[in-house]
Amino acid sequence: MSEAGAWLSELGRDLPSLQTHAYRGKVTAVNGSGVTCLLQHAAVRDLVRLNTRSGEPLLAEVISLQGQHALVAPFGEVDDIVVGASVELERGRLAAQFYAEEFGLVVDSLGVPLHGSQKPRGPATSLPIFESAPAPLSRVPLSSQIVTGITAIDALHPIARGQRIGLFAPAGLGKSTLLGALARAEQFDVVVVALVGERGKEVGEFVHEALGEEGMKRAVVVVSTSDEVPAMRRLAPFTATAIAEFYREKSLSVLLLVDSLTRTARAVRDLSLAAGESPVRQGYTSSVYEQLPRLVERAGNSRNGSITALYTVLTQSVQELDPLVDEVKSLLDGHFILSQAIAELGIRPAIDPGSSVSRVTEKILSRECFAEVSEVKRIFQQHLAESGVFASLTGKSTEDDQLGDALRRVFSQGISERRTLDESFRKLGELKMKKYSGKRAIQPESAVLSDRSRNS
Repeated sequence: MSEAGAWLSELGRDLPSLQTHAYRGKVTAVNGSGVTCLLQHAAVRDLVRLNTRSGEPLLAEVISLQGQHALVAPFGEVDDIVVGASVELERGRLAAQFYAEEFGLVVDSLGVPLHGSQKPRGPATSLPIFESAPAPLSRVPLSSQIVTGITAIDALHPIARGQRIGLFAPAGLGKSTLLGALARAEQFDVVVVALVGERGKEVGEFVHEALGEEGMKRAVVVVSTSDEVPAMRRLAPFTATAIAEFYREKSLSVLLLVDSLTRTARAVRDLSLAAGESPVRQGYTSSVYEQLPRLVERAGNSRNGSITALYTVLTQSVQELDPLVDEVKSLLDGHFILSQAIAELGIRPAIDPGSSVSRVTEKILSRECFAEVSEVKRIFQQHLAESGVFASLTGKSTEDDQLGDALRRVFSQGISERRTLDESFRKLGELKMKKYSGKRAIQPESAVLSDRSRNS
């Protein structure tokens, strides 16, 4: 029996029973990602145990009901499930295998360490996966700045402890590199990552290169690769969020990275289409728009600790009309957009200052500094519009060439390059002086509202 199968079997035995006997039924149909069962007394999100030809039981979650029939989504392949196989209803909710206070682990959506991952030192406990979001009035306001060491974020689009941010990017613009850079920010005690629908090769690259050995010392990575069943892919970000919540209640500052919400939404869509739902907006079902807020609302501040969360969304272009992009923007406290035009200027991370938004900027920056930063954004956007790609190739003036070089010096950073807040604002001041020779530069000491914000 596999490690995942063993955990599912043990989980099924440990689920608390609300009655003296189990309800049993049978499989009536198997198709794609769903199994239809004749089963009474089931409710949505209940767990069932499917008996297979191999003898290894397979756990599944009830996703829809119609009369006495339940459609269940198995947490594994359906190859061994046959029509007529027995089904047993388990009374309890889904929980992940969890190794408290152990970092460096790479686990699947049920918390089982992947083959080749670091071996756990202690015993596992059960961690409920689907929890409620904190009560609205229990949330601590967003006010304390997180210094990431990245000038394009800290100076232009500052983020606060407990903020929820979207990262919208097409393929190949350095999304994983930026996630790795954020994961190395010193102000986080714990980093929890959910990699959803990625290729195995990309998982290895993120763990070994983007996070690296130092990053993994305080990280837990939850992985569901592209070849796994939709139920597992949909589960990964919820499991990662549950792990982040555990550490938040330990009064720690947690960074939660979910890559990506797009693939999570596709997994939810696949399951809901199998359940008979109809698409409502460009192929997405209503379940997608129901489950996304249930996921992202769980992040944020509590009275104990904080979960600062970043969720990636895959896009084709800035002009693309994607209902998922609009929905995610409406749910979060800001977003960064990676731009091909910025990348072609030789600037990485390629954060577009005109399209990116942090909803806490005015809470964190002083009024004077906010005006100065707005002017720097205007300079950036004007240069981008006037020069196109590499001013020297388009016949622009030497002054434009020099400004482009200055922009690259200020905003282009390697994954391991870190700047203090003072350094970032000093560079903005130098950039402004390059544009307007003799003008007063931004003063670092006026950049933030208080020492508490700057040093948090």
